[in-house]
Amino acid sequence: MRKILSSLALLSTLLFAEAVTVPTVNKTPITMDINGEHIDFQGYQGKYVLLEYFGTHCPMCMMEIEHLKALQKNYPDIKVISVELQNTPADRLKDFVFEKDIKYPVIDFQNAYTLYMFAKNVAPQWTGGIPMMILFDKNGQALTYFIGVTSQEDIIKTIKQYTGDDLNNGKTNQSNTNETNSSTDGSLSDKLLHFFKW
Repeated sequence: MRKILSSLALLSTLLFAEAVTVPTVNKTPITMDINGEHIDFQGYQGKYVLLEYFGTHCPMCMMEIEHLKALQKNYPDIKVISVELQNTPADRLKDFVFEKDIKYPVIDFQNAYTLYMFAKNVAPQWTGGIPMMILFDKNGQALTYFIGVTSQEDIIKTIKQYTGDDLNNGKTNQSNTNETNSSTDGSLSDKLLHFFKW
């Protein structure tokens, strides 16, 4: 009975808008309004967001970190938020972030539950393999997700495919800033683009 009630509470969180604030090891909390396949990342309005799921003991995740660092540096309209899923203690994760010179926010495993379940909701085919990323448009709508190491070029290509924004080599197409392309209409499951690169 408790499991059923817990599941219903979680479903309510994912289906109806609810403000959630989670701490990060970078000491900057992130506040999000989660509603179905949409997340309003407060402070990230007008930006594409890559919500990355990774682990500190995952060799492929180490490769992806370097891609993401370069991506965020080269394209200021793309922001990365990472969620650690291998239960690395917060103090060790903080050291890891410092050693890898990661500038984007990182959420530890103990605070990852809501975002983990969000991923399971919008990407039901995902079995928990990492690295995995969800791409959001500038309005917070989940567009697609990537499983496995994904290159900077593939991410830029995917953004253009879904929004028409070619990012102009780091400078975004301003005409798309406040628009949601018609390709974002409908259920995410109807238009998922998978990159399996194991």
